[in-house]
Amino acid sequence: MESFCLSVHYESSFCLDNITVGGCVDRNGIFATNRNIAMLTELVNDCRGKCQVGGTYDSKLMTGEHYKKKYQQQLQTGRRIWLEEYQKPRKGDTADIEQTVQTLMKSLEEKEREAQAYHQQLEQKDMELLEKDRVVQEKDRELQEKDRELRESEEAVRRYQQQALTDDHWVIDNDELTLTMEELGRGSYAVVTVGILEAKE
Repeated sequence: MESFCLSVHYESSFCLDNITVGGCVDRNGIFATNRNIAMLTELVNDCRGKCQVGGTYDSKLMTGEHYKKKYQQQLQTGRRIWLEEYQKPRKGDTADIEQTVQTLMKSLEEKEREAQAYHQQLEQKDMELLEKDRVVQEKDRELQEKDRELRESEEAVRRYQQQALTDDHWVIDNDELTLTMEELGRGSYAVVTVGILEAKE
């Protein structure tokens, strides 16, 4: 039977397992011929890029209680290392966060100033609109007053014209009246005499 060596790498978030089946089993270069012979080498990583070399186990040790306990311990150690590294504040991240917060605060202040300026502009526009409304109302009152005066003037003209038409019936031309010498009465300024009306056809 020809000898062989097969290596399989299994990598988790904190541990690299190198499983080797077959190959050389001692310094004399004797190769393994039993397929059940396997070797396991563990490399435990941390976030700092460092690596801790664990033990090397054969197929017998890998199935023992000692390995199971050691494997559980390594799992807990790996979790603890990663948790500690995760919870440590990173200077770069903190600086970036502070810079981001400062940038957001400046942006917020700028937005607040813009909003305040816009609010002032709105108030100014409202005041201008109120002033224009007041002027329009004043002009409207003046127009109503002028309309009232115009109507009164028109009514006065109408009454005057009506009165003039009425008075025209009592106007007598000189050639239609002949005065006599018969006196009806005397006043301080004139003498009232009898007149004869000769209406024109």
